[in-house]
Amino acid sequence: MSKGLTITAKTLSTIFSPLFIPTYGIALALMTTTLYYVETPVKWRVILTVLGITAMLPLIAIAFLYRRGLVSDASLNNRRERPVPYAVALLCYIGAISYLWSVHSPLWLLMFIAGGAAALLLVLVINFWWKISAHGAGMGGLVGMLIAIIAGSLNVWPVVAITMVAIVLCGMVGTSRLILQRHTLLQVAAGVAIGFCGTFFPIHFLA
Repeated sequence: MSKGLTITAKTLSTIFSPLFIPTYGIALALMTTTLYYVETPVKWRVILTVLGITAMLPLIAIAFLYRRGLVSDASLNNRRERPVPYAVALLCYIGAISYLWSVHSPLWLLMFIAGGAAALLLVLVINFWWKISAHGAGMGGLVGMLIAIIAGSLNVWPVVAITMVAIVLCGMVGTSRLILQRHTLLQVAAGVAIGFCGTFFPIHFLA
């Protein structure tokens, strides 16, 4: 395998880490749906707060666990070392839901984070018996949100092109996990399916 291909796979896995997907989703929702008309400072405050809760806090927790020797790999490649970091991330999702509720976010947007939390919980439970792709779940959740926005006519700007890009990126991230030998094709596909269902159906039925 070429070094360039490996570097590309690692880069994609980092940029589209499951920890960053909630922030990407919230940002896309604020830029393309009726929430576009919210004042810009408010939108940035929401985006940065979600980033802090769902990405920065779990990263700090993982770094702490790594320094304490409780996880041997910051990327959590070892299935047996995932439960505690995943549980921390789940608590952070709950925190993000509480925050969005406090700023009167529409229910369908809350369902994006809640659906992601439900998918994460399912991945956490399955992880005790079988390693499943959290990257796949994250990207599947993002695609699910975008398709639900289209299906519910929530967008004020064209979202089809963005959705197509997200689908391609989902495939690229999944392929990256295969290249890096972190997961099998079935584990990636299962993650994507869980993430997609976790966001699409709640948003679609509540939009």
